[in-house]
Amino acid sequence: MSYSIDLDKERSFISVKLWGDLSPESALEHFGRLLEKIKDSNVARVITDASNLVLTNPIEDYQFIAQKLREMDFPTELKRAILIAEDTPAFKTWENFMFKGGYHRVKLFWQEEMAMEWLLA
Repeated sequence: MSYSIDLDKERSFISVKLWGDLSPESALEHFGRLLEKIKDSNVARVITDASNLVLTNPIEDYQFIAQKLREMDFPTELKRAILIAEDTPAFKTWENFMFKGGYHRVKLFWQEEMAMEWLLA
């Protein structure tokens, strides 16, 4: 998996772009780097473009990630908009895993304009 993490200081959010194959291990690596950016910037909003991301494992293999994020002190109050290419059951399940793990401000979107409107509201 490849990714970029950028800070929009003017509008106070972090922009993430993910592409390629996402394993549970690479997801945790990415979240570690994102956490560093969040701590450095003190920003509480993230938009992630995951429209070109492919989950390499069965979705059940990712259900422990919310627990690991809590162990890393990844902020639960972080507002996260996630752009996906289509309404896939796997991403809906991911969203549910995050919600059950205490991350209630994670929402899936199919249009960037709607994601930004929600994120910046």
